[in-house]
Amino acid sequence: MSSIIDALLASGRKGGVASLAIAAALGAVTAIDYVSTNGFFIALPALALAFVGVGVLLLVFGNPEDGEFKLKERSPLDPAFEDRLVNTPKPYFVCTDCRCICEIGQCDECGKGSNTVPIHDDEDLRLARTAMS
Repeated sequence: MSSIIDALLASGRKGGVASLAIAAALGAVTAIDYVSTNGFFIALPALALAFVGVGVLLLVFGNPEDGEFKLKERSPLDPAFEDRLVNTPKPYFVCTDCRCICEIGQCDECGKGSNTVPIHDDEDLRLARTAMS
């Protein structure tokens, strides 16, 4: 049974669809059992619900490309940009996405304000470097 779950998890969203199909088949077997015998084996609907849960999670969170959960790796900071960070008179703002220095709290390149970090002292500069690495 664990090999089935492992195969579904490795398949990403396709595994989610397959899991929901298995859940539908188990639900159909449960319904046929209930109609024919006026009762059903309780493990079948429980197993169907487990496959529904796995299927929904995979459909929502599964990566369609390769079925894995990967974070994008960021390139290291350019030494020239690091020199500009250190030598620019404080206070200023840094956009952690575009990696640019801004005069106001909104990025000049992407227009976002949520990704800008105010730099007032060396501690703020250290935090901004950490956010960009």
